Amino acid sequence: KGDDQNMIVIHVCDEGRRLTHDFRCPKHVLLSEMAYFRSYLDGSESCDDIDISVHCDMQIFQWLMCYLNEPESPPQLTVDNVVSVLISSQYLKMQNLVRICVDFMCKNLDEILKMTMDLNCLDQDLLKRMSTTLTVDELDALHDRRDRLLSKLYMKKLESLLTQEGNQIARCSLCGMLFAVKGLDRLVCSSAKIFIDFRGKVLAEHVPITGFDINKYLLGLRAKKMSWRDLYWKVWGVIETMHCIVCDQAFQCSEFGHCSFCPSPPSFSAGQNKGVYSCCGAQAIRFDSSAGGRQRRGCCARDHAVGDGDAETLSCVTKRRQLVCVPFGRAERDDDEDDEDDDEEGKGEDEADVEDDDEASRDPSTSGARPARGGRASMYHQTGAGIPQRKRKAKARADQGKPRIGTDREMREWRTETRREEDHKRMMELYDTSEEISQPNTPFS
Repeated sequence: KGDDQNMIVIHVCDEGRRLTHDFRCPKHVLLSEMAYFRSYLDGSESCDDIDISVHCDMQIFQWLMCYLNEPESPPQLTVDNVVSVLISSQYLKMQNLVRICVDFMCKNLDEILKMTMDLNCLDQDLLKRMSTTLTVDELDALHDRRDRLLSKLYMKKLESLLTQEGNQIARCSLCGMLFAVKGLDRLVCSSAKIFIDFRGKVLAEHVPITGFDINKYLLGLRAKKMSWRDLYWKVWGVIETMHCIVCDQAFQCSEFGHCSFCPSPPSFSAGQNKGVYSCCGAQAIRFDSSAGGRQRRGCCARDHAVGDGDAETLSCVTKRRQLVCVPFGRAERDDDEDDEDDDEEGKGEDEADVEDDDEASRDPSTSGARPARGGRASMYHQTGAGIPQRKRKAKARADQGKPRIGTDREMREWRTETRREEDHKRMMELYDTSEEISQPNTPFS
């Protein structure tokens, strides 16, 4: 009878199957395993006054009750029920069972991805738990043909990577390269001014740009259709560093193939410390004790040679070289692609404006009446007066290298200069006419 007084009755309603059933569970077990009910049951002395109704799948709740009431022989998890059990256990705050389900899913994720179950029900917390449990090698080995889960897991991997201490990404205001804060004292900036600290150490460090937002940078890459997997390895290559035993420099993993050198030896004049590399014309210094030698980049490159301490990182780079490494010669400009894309878009807009002018010239109803767009088309209309419309495009191409009139001030200055030239031309014509009139008449005039 005492046991009956400590039993909690839970009314379960399965609306999908139109079934109802009552489950009994000891109060102390319910409070210790299902933290969801603690706020409702704490402080209540009599179990008779407690009425709990749950709307869920009957089979899943029965599985949960067996797990609570029979801890010595719990029911088995399968690929068919693990997702449902995981969602229910997380809702009921059964932390031990959530951990068991996450581990089971990570070990059998390939089989789960082959099934047709809906995986969008996994919230951000569960995705983070799974990404933490899975290694990058296990993620790369997954076969997610429809990308139902892989990109989400890589996104969480990237979030976890950026939140680790020292992994904050910054951009150098001198060379424009991305670097991690933890590698600031190891990496060498090719454009930095050389100075010596109070310990006598020669330094040439990156200078971070204030206000740089890594989130905007990543969103820009996502707008270019870069996958979360590619983004993760791109950022990983920027953060992780190794040390080369040949050039004696620390380098980012993204620059693994950038151990630069000149194939031809330098030539020095007699008694001179400065010389020239015949292969590329770069300056060579016979005795260089400053950081200038560390900043010099050769015209050719090979793979860096690393020691045994970086063997694990090197193995990770060689497996995913196409994703991690940046080609030699593009390291400085790899992160400026956004600016180049903006320039291309600007050229495209100019060509579109010229095309619109051609279309307007063919349509007599819109010729001369179409409003200018963005200021560019109005410039063509005004500066191209007297030129046939079909030749506007050719003229625009020929004038690409000339200065463009883009602002109102420039337009006013151009008009003033044009008027001055026209007035000067008229005065010269009047002057020539007056000279002809003042000349005496001759038989041959």
